[in-house]
Amino acid sequence: MSKLALTVLAGAALVLAAGQTAAARHMTMAEAEKMCHPTVNTGLPSPTGENAAEAANKRVIFAWNCEIFVDHDPEDAFKTYVDPSFCDHTHLITHGTRACGTYAEALRDFHNMRSSAPAGDIELPMQAAVDGEIVTMYGEGIDIFRVHDGKITDHWDGGPAGDVNIKGPPPGFKPPAGQGPGG
Repeated sequence: MSKLALTVLAGAALVLAAGQTAAARHMTMAEAEKMCHPTVNTGLPSPTGENAAEAANKRVIFAWNCEIFVDHDPEDAFKTYVDPSFCDHTHLITHGTRACGTYAEALRDFHNMRSSAPAGDIELPMQAAVDGEIVTMYGEGIDIFRVHDGKITDHWDGGPAGDVNIKGPPPGFKPPAGQGPGG
């Protein structure tokens, strides 16, 4: 099993062991402020343990989230925590047409996300697992980040594809003999 798969599984076990669900916690902005300031709350340590470098990588992800969603400053969050060569592998940016969304595309996406969020309340991820440079965060879905030298270099989104539409066969379609149901 890959280290990435183990990180995801370890994180899921951590969430269950802590008695929490994998969903983000719905809270008021005042509660979110307390999670982000004066220091960022990074949740429980990973079940496999964390060394100082791994704890620092996890803190980068939580601080980045706080700056975008609580402080409402995606520009500074990206400048501070995201590498200029950032690759966003999420289907929500690439729509399955290429391997990476760019730094600029991801920043624009976070601006749109932040501006479309309802005022007053927020949902923040409460838990993450870390294995070396890979940080797996559990919130609305699963987000996996690579943090290298203190900067986010990659992001994979484990959430469902919101813009995928799978169509059935056209009217009158019949599968070839021996294929399809009963074939």
